[in-house]
This record gives sequence, structure tokens and C-alpha cells, in this order.
Amino acid sequence: MSKNVSRRGFLEKAAGVAAGAAVIGEFPHLNLGFGTGSPAGLPMVLVSGGKTWASNAAWEVLKDGGDALDAVHAGAMAAEVYPSDTSVGVGGLPNEEGVVQLDCTIMDGKSMQCGAVGCIEGIEHPSSVARAVMEHTDHCMIVGHYATEFAVKMGHQVTDISDEASRSWYRRWVARRSDTDDWLSEEESAIKMKRPLPPSERGRRQRELEHTYGTINVLAVDVNGQVAGCTTTSGLSGKIPGRCGDSPIVGAGLYVLRDVGAAGFTGRGEEVIRICGSFTVCEMMRRGMSPTEAGREAIRRMVEETNDGNANFSDNAVAINAKGEHGSFTVSGRINYTIHNPDGQQRIQR
Repeated sequence: MSKNVSRRGFLEKAAGVAAGAAVIGEFPHLNLGFGTGSPAGLPMVLVSGGKTWASNAAWEVLKDGGDALDAVHAGAMAAEVYPSDTSVGVGGLPNEEGVVQLDCTIMDGKSMQCGAVGCIEGIEHPSSVARAVMEHTDHCMIVGHYATEFAVKMGHQVTDISDEASRSWYRRWVARRSDTDDWLSEEESAIKMKRPLPPSERGRRQRELEHTYGTINVLAVDVNGQVAGCTTTSGLSGKIPGRCGDSPIVGAGLYVLRDVGAAGFTGRGEEVIRICGSFTVCEMMRRGMSPTEAGREAIRRMVEETNDGNANFSDNAVAINAKGEHGSFTVSGRINYTIHNPDGQQRIQR
């Protein structure tokens, strides 16, 4: 078959099925979802995306009077090795060459110190390496293979952090991103080999060509009112190797302001970087806004000032303040985070 003929079109026509191209969803003009903000008892931890396992790990530190920095680190570490979470750490989704590259920032409100790593490979806990950058160097960020080398000097072992799920995602993704190469997707292979297509594969045919944004924010206020935060991620799936999003950039994917609060972002990092998203949220809280109001202001700037009012991306802000108020604001219209305080654990979904 000539390479000038669409292989995918040929196979699908031969099978008598309609071609289905993935379409990235578009958001209506200023379709902003509303978060929630209410006082909560201290200490408190907030975790984006409803990751209860990360919330539980952080709470174990906070409940007995532990430090906020230790709590967010514990929460991030739990997320980084959670078996079914493809958004961070082990099993994170790979870049366009099939390599998992991780980003992370951690910040301590008490000292206003921070550490970050970008595009680190083969390390289970980028949050621990970011903390080592903060505590054992006078730098704020180390990136690429140098970050991996630094991790080894700090006692970490280099290992394969991909798993069968992430490798399977990559095989499907590379087969579907072009209809003129020689890679067959699972449905095309089924057509060629005259096998039935599994229902689970039919259900994900369209959505898996879209990029996945995987990030977890862990924000905490301890019993002494000290604030800390950690944002850890495997980044944009299928990204260009070496791409860093907002997560390892202090002031973009994470910011903590002493005696004020902390904020983090999930979603497409490029939009967040352009407005210094988390710094913007913290600065608005410093001026008296609630976490939700501050998140709304950051999202408003993102939509109106960086994209001519066309919200064709999905980003979410989460924030807490030193009083124990919490909130979220989103351009996608869906709120999803977990808080844990002396009253127990609560999932916030709207």
C-alpha cells in the first residue's frame, strides 16, 4: 500500500466503519466553574484531584502536631508511588519518545525557601529530590540528567519508573497520532487479524489521542499556622522531550506566602506560566481575597489576557490560607479536591 494513501482510512473503509478523529474539546467563552471556600479547623491539608491516599499520608504527619513541610512531602511521596495514578511518579505517562520525565516543586512558607527539579528521569520520588535541592544547595532548580545525577548523589537509585499501563498507553498513542506510518493501533490490528475489538478499546478510541495533564498539588497548614506546598507531576503526556510545564516553576505551578497561604495549579502549564498563576493567587489572598476569589482572578487573567477570551484549555487553581479557608476555581467547570482536618476527610466535587 502506498504511503500516500491513508493506512487508517484504508483499513477502516475495508472494515465498513466510519473514521473517528479525536477532537479536543473547546470551552465556551469564560465558562468558569465555581469553587467553594469555608473556614476549616487546623491543621489542614488540601490535595487536588481528590487523591485521598495523598491526603491520608499528609494527615498522618499533621494530626500529631507535625510540620506542614513534612506533611506535603509525605503526601507527594504517597502519590508518586500509588500504583494506579498515571499523573505523577511511577507509572506516569511518557513523552513522545516513550520516556517518563518528572517535574516537582516544594516550598516552605516558614523560611520562604523552595526547591525544584525538571525533566528528571528514573527517580521514584522527585519530591524528595526537590526538597534536597532546597535544603542542601543554594539553588532553586536543577533539571534534566543533571537532576538525576544530583538525586544519585543524594542517595536515590535510578530505576525504571514506567509500568505496563504507561507502556501500553504509549504504544496506543504512537500508533494513533499518524495514519500514514506503519504502526497499527489495537483496533487496526484487530481489523487486520480479523479479531473482535474489545469494548474497552472502542470506548477509548477517541479520547486517548488527546493530551493528558497529570499533576497533584498538596497544600497544608499545620497547627502553628505555618504553610507549605508541593506540586509533583509527570507532565503533559506525549510532550516534546525536555518540556517543562508550570509544576517545577516557583510562582507558576506552586507558590507559598508566609502567613498568607499557598496555591497550586493543574492543567496545561503553558497558560499558567504566562500569568505566574500560583503567585497571582497568593498575592490576591495577601490583598484580602478568599482562596476561591483569588483563584477566580487568576483564571480570569488566564482566559482574558492570554488567549483573547477563548478558553480552549483546561486549568484549575486550588488554594488554602493560613486561617484554614480553602477553595478552587477552574476553567473547565469541574471542581475536585480533598481536604483533611480535625473534622475528618471531605471530598469537594462540583
